[in-house]
Amino acid sequence: MPKYLLILSLLLPLATGCEREADDDTAGQQPVVFTAHTGGEDATRAGVIDDSNLSSIGVFACYTGQSSWSESTSKSNFMYNQPVNKTGDIWTYTPVKYWPNTEGDKLSFFAYAPHAEKVGSQLRTYGYNSSDATGYPSFRYEPPVDATKQTDLLFATPLMNRTKGSELSFTMGHVLTHVLFKVKSTSAISVTKVQVNSGTHYGDIKFNTSGYSWTSLTGNQSFYKTATVAVPANTLTDLGEFFLLPSNAKSVSLTFSEGGIEQPVTTVALPASPVWEMNKTVAYTLNIENKT
Repeated sequence: MPKYLLILSLLLPLATGCEREADDDTAGQQPVVFTAHTGGEDATRAGVIDDSNLSSIGVFACYTGQSSWSESTSKSNFMYNQPVNKTGDIWTYTPVKYWPNTEGDKLSFFAYAPHAEKVGSQLRTYGYNSSDATGYPSFRYEPPVDATKQTDLLFATPLMNRTKGSELSFTMGHVLTHVLFKVKSTSAISVTKVQVNSGTHYGDIKFNTSGYSWTSLTGNQSFYKTATVAVPANTLTDLGEFFLLPSNAKSVSLTFSEGGIEQPVTTVALPASPVWEMNKTVAYTLNIENKT
């Protein structure tokens, strides 16, 4: 039986207070209006969110009256995971909220994308703190093990202590690592599964004064993509993309066949460099040599 040697080469690391609701009488009040755009990496791949396909954000907001936002006392009492959606170039939500009429009253805003509904204790693969919790909104994120169900995830720098009439424009940044795999083989093969081994299972991310950061990355989990990809001999071929937590996985495995004959699963270690970071794309080439 032929023996195959799998060689990994790095293709491309890319740097890439009091609660308040809207008054019943809204005559003369000014609505709270949002805009959002992405920063950092351009959408060179279908799964990456950029300005062209950013269509929803989730917003948390806090009303603090004349006081500034406080980590020890402030809650998401004005908006709690409010979906805001874009149609054309216009961002809308319902019911519309209005700025406080008292001059100098403050609102603070926190946003992520794409918006997702909370189901029980989970927000799809997100979990976030309750509306009664004080301090910065925080999330737990667990990437789906099936790469085809993974999505890009964006957070925005908070808009703090804004007063009536302030412009509310969120700049969204990517908080996961976008990992790509390509393969090149000396003989024609058919790849049926790519598996990233010993990746980080889940993480906690929290807004802060300067933006947001991961506060913990925990657990050991493998992630896979099962889709048959025909790889012609000596032809660099895309195998797919993963959106993973910013902590390097240990290895990658390929399941493939040659001439219709299933070959042993082949695994190669992933290097510690480049470091998987937020807002980065890292692409690897897997070279398979047929050593008969």
